[in-house]
Formats: sequence, C-alpha cells, structure tokens
Amino acid sequence: MHSKNHEMKDHGLLFKAEMVRANLEGRKTETRRLVKKVDLELIEYICGRHGEDIQLDGSDLGQAWRSGPEGFGHYIWIKDYLEAGRVRLSAPYGGPGSRIYQKETWQATKWAHPSYEYPLEGSDVVSFATFVPKSAEDSRGDGYDHMPWHVVYAADGDWGCREDRDFPWQSPMFMPKWAARAWFEVLDVRVERIQDIDDAGAIAEGIESSTRNSHWGGIMHGSAKVCHARAWRAYQDLWDSINAKNGFPWKNNDWVRVIKYKRIENV
Repeated sequence: MHSKNHEMKDHGLLFKAEMVRANLEGRKTETRRLVKKVDLELIEYICGRHGEDIQLDGSDLGQAWRSGPEGFGHYIWIKDYLEAGRVRLSAPYGGPGSRIYQKETWQATKWAHPSYEYPLEGSDVVSFATFVPKSAEDSRGDGYDHMPWHVVYAADGDWGCREDRDFPWQSPMFMPKWAARAWFEVLDVRVERIQDIDDAGAIAEGIESSTRNSHWGGIMHGSAKVCHARAWRAYQDLWDSINAKNGFPWKNNDWVRVIKYKRIENV
C-alpha cells in the first residue's frame, strides 16, 4: 500500500531498437538495469561487516516496497544477516504503480502530406527539429508554425533516404514525454545478479524462439542471428552486445534491478 503522501513520478527508460520492437509487439515485459554505484557500495559495506568471503546471489536478498522511517521506497535486507538491518536503496525507476515511458531514437518532423502515417519518401519532409521541442506545437519560427510536429522513430524501419537529406536523429537521452509512443506501469522491482536470470526471465526480456530446431535467437551477426538451445544463453549474447563495451560483461555477474511492467494505453 502506498503512503498517502507518496507521489508517483514518471520515469523515462532508454531502449535499443530491437527492444523497442519487442515492447511494441508485447513480447517484452521485463528489463534489467545495472544497480547504481551508490547502492552497490551500500550493499558491499553491509556484506563487509560479516566478512570479506561472503558472496551473495539474488536468493540471499529480500526486498519490498513500503513506507518506513526514511520514507516510501525500495528497502532491502539480507537473509541470515538480520543484524545488518534494513537498508533503503535508491529508486531511479520508481516502484509498483509508477509509470515509465519508452525513450528511443526519434525525430520531430513536418511534411507535405500530414495525412500519411509516415512520409512515403524523404522529399515529403518539409521541416525537422533542430532542437528538442517542448510540445508538438513548439515550432519556434521554423516557417511552418501552423503545422504541429509529428514524431517518427528510427526503430520503425530504414530511413536512409532521410539521412541522405541531412535528416539527423534526436538522441533518446533527450526524448520528452510528449514524444513517447509507449508507456508502461511498473508492477514489481527486485534486485539480483544478472546471471540469476532463467529461461522464463529471458523470454520476458523479449528473446524470441528461432524457427530453426526450436532454438532461441540471440544478437545479429551479419544477416543471421546466432541461435542457442536455451533462452537465457541468447539473453547473455544480448547483454554483452549492450554492456560489455561499457565495462559490464556477463562474466562480471553484476547486480541488476529487474523491472517488471505492463503496457498502458491512453496516457
């Protein structure tokens, strides 16, 4: 139960193009995000009080969303080490009942035939945003003030013709809420090691079954996907393709937040 004084906030989450499509198709209902350094230091400090040889996995942790002396938030405690007490972690993506919106590569455009869902050719585009509009009507004197912005998304297809016309994409980092096309309600948040994921978790992450021998499709290599006998192995491929280059490979078995969510309409 939420505190009466607790106000839920909206949070944006970045998704790569493949995961954007999985969200839109309803195949993806979970996402795993690295635990922030401040929370890692807190967990490691508590564990350190019980000896340097303690290694925890997800089954050693208990957690809940509740109101406490420090306010409503994500509290965590360690099984079998209750003298460490209850610890309040940060909540960068909110908790159950919070809303998250999909942040993806995008652009605000205006075109000659606004009745089309998308311009048929790059030449249909008459204007694109060179700034981050605060709303669909935020034109700022682009010469087409009578026309609202229409948002297009890089994950929807090959926009090479637009690149040829110097059509730059906007970073998902700066996508405003009004431009988001997908919203979700957070159902649950838990903390675990990345290698705690099982096949069911990998499928909830959007991993698809391959048509070849009922194997699971991982990341693309050239024009084909590498297939695996287990869904979680395909997810391992996906994790490394995104995070290994940033210093968080699968083999590190880092702590992650598992965010479970469902799509909501008419936001």
